[in-house]
Amino acid sequence: MLMQKHIAHDEGYRYDYVDEYRIKDLEIASSLVASGFEVIEIVPNRKGELWFVFDHTEELADAVESFWNETMKLSPLRFSTTRKNLKNRLFSIKNKR
Repeated sequence: MLMQKHIAHDEGYRYDYVDEYRIKDLEIASSLVASGFEVIEIVPNRKGELWFVFDHTEELADAVESFWNETMKLSPLRFSTTRKNLKNRLFSIKNKR
């Protein structure tokens, strides 16, 4: 089951992402990366918010669901290290502007 992500018109975009999963939430992105999923890119919207982009697969959808169901199993150290690394990437991108 593939989910579609809609970005609101007020953000200046109107796309259906079928092959991509985009999320702004650092904790979910960190959990996904710590679980072995790769961030394809980090892209800004017109408001200056940064979105993490992942390949949209069944496995990724299951991982996101397990995050929200609180059944995802992660090493706390791996999650913490991953979150720190992603925060550094966000900081680097914001400083380039």
